[in-house]
Amino acid sequence: MLCHTVMVAMATCLIYSSVVQSQFVQDEGVCGESKGCFSIPPGCDTADPANSCTAFSSWSLGEDGLILFNLVAGADGYIAIGLSKSGGMDDSEVYACTSNRAVVRSRNDVRSNIPLELKGVSDQSVTFENGVLSCTFKREQSVADDSDFFDLQTGNEYTPLLAWGASLTSDGHVTRHAEREVGSGPTDFTENIAAGVGSSVSALQKLHGIFMVLAWLGFASIGITTARFFKKSLPGKLCGKPSWFAVHRFCMVSVVTLAVIAYIVIIIHVGGYIKPEEGTIRFMHAILGTIVMALGPINVIMALFRPHPGEPWRNLFNWCHWGVGMSALLLGGVTILLGTSNRPGQEGGVLLESVPQFVFPIVVALVFFHLAVWVLLTVIDLLQKKAVTEIPMEDKAGPNATSASTAGLAEQEPPNEPIIKLILYGVYVTVVVVGVMVIVLAVGIGKKM
Repeated sequence: MLCHTVMVAMATCLIYSSVVQSQFVQDEGVCGESKGCFSIPPGCDTADPANSCTAFSSWSLGEDGLILFNLVAGADGYIAIGLSKSGGMDDSEVYACTSNRAVVRSRNDVRSNIPLELKGVSDQSVTFENGVLSCTFKREQSVADDSDFFDLQTGNEYTPLLAWGASLTSDGHVTRHAEREVGSGPTDFTENIAAGVGSSVSALQKLHGIFMVLAWLGFASIGITTARFFKKSLPGKLCGKPSWFAVHRFCMVSVVTLAVIAYIVIIIHVGGYIKPEEGTIRFMHAILGTIVMALGPINVIMALFRPHPGEPWRNLFNWCHWGVGMSALLLGGVTILLGTSNRPGQEGGVLLESVPQFVFPIVVALVFFHLAVWVLLTVIDLLQKKAVTEIPMEDKAGPNATSASTAGLAEQEPPNEPIIKLILYGVYVTVVVVGVMVIVLAVGIGKKM
């Protein structure tokens, strides 16, 4: 009797195992031949996606005219496939299989995910075992009177999206993704095409990131460093102005110009302003970025109306100009660090999904390099018995100086500076330029690594 019970139990386990496994492979076929596929990572064994792929999706047109979808992922909450008109997460129709063993439908706009009525879908089957979520369902190619139901008839192309995660809303719909990937381009879901991995970052997002990096890590760093430490080190004049001032003014005007364009671009992209529920990192990036955007133009306006040397308000201007500029530079660096943070499964939202993970350490290295150079230059100035800053908080001519005396002071030849300062300036500018260009190229053409 005991032997019989054991044999029945073993047989039951074998049958159950084969049934569960069949959920993973029932859409048998070869990707690119008998079905279309989109798998993460590319090149994983699509014949056994449950054991070899992080996430997997396939589709094939059946003889009944319906499109069979198959989704598999190691996820505790959901695995979702999206059909995108834009090539990004926005403007897409989404079908998610959840750990509640249900198939749900929704639509992504720029700001949020909107639940929709499930229609045009049949033969749903969802399995959630041992941390692996698998499902199949059939979808009609089109339905009437529903603009949110994308037409998948032959010739209509949409970019495939894959997303998976652990969080569900109280009504069983998806929340912000832990992981997501975008197909390499528009796909006809009635054809058996294997899609590659593309980028979910739009051109506007990339432009925003590139311009802000150029502005704050590039021009702002060089412009402020030049004015602070090299007022008397750079010889000659540029455009009729002392060289240090010409470099400083060009850099800071470039900062404001690039930052304003970048800010307008991202406002257009997100359709307004990021909300707290869209992720802590994303929200903090937006808040700090707005503060920086206020400080930059304020400093430029102050510079345009600065008192002349020797006037009573000049001392206050020097302190305010320095304080606002330093605050903008430091907050700008922090904001860029938030924008380039791109760890796998990162909580709080990711801003540029396609940015390689090596970019964040480069940004950190540039920030610490900048601080190290400033400390070294300060030590050099102290050893030379100079003021810590090359833009004095009190003008040397004094409040009672005449215009003639201040003019004469401005025309004096700068004292000899240690050659090490000019060498250090060349090294500093070179490192900043090279570092910024690496980041710009990574943001512009890089892929998540």
